Amino acid sequence: MGARYHMLDVLGINQHHDAVTGTGTQAVANDYAHRLFLGMDINKDVYSDAIERKISTQTGLTHQNEWKQCFQTNTTYLDCPIVGNTDKKSMNVVI
Repeated sequence: MGARYHMLDVLGINQHHDAVTGTGTQAVANDYAHRLFLGMDINKDVYSDAIERKISTQTGLTHQNEWKQCFQTNTTYLDCPIVGNTDKKSMNVVI
């Protein structure tokens, strides 16, 4: 797997019948999940820019700080990057 992984490549790989139906081995399922994570992680700056453009276009709001992503599941906000923003009085969440 190359250092930079295009998200469309990852999505294409995850359309394989083993990924869709879950009939692959656990190692294969782990590989699919790992590829998705890498694609999301590598492209997080692209996603942050796209979110910023969309929000500012629709609401007129602009942010001084970049948008952060939380890759955690089944957890609380304490495990996500917003914890460091305790000096802020408000936050926006995009789902």
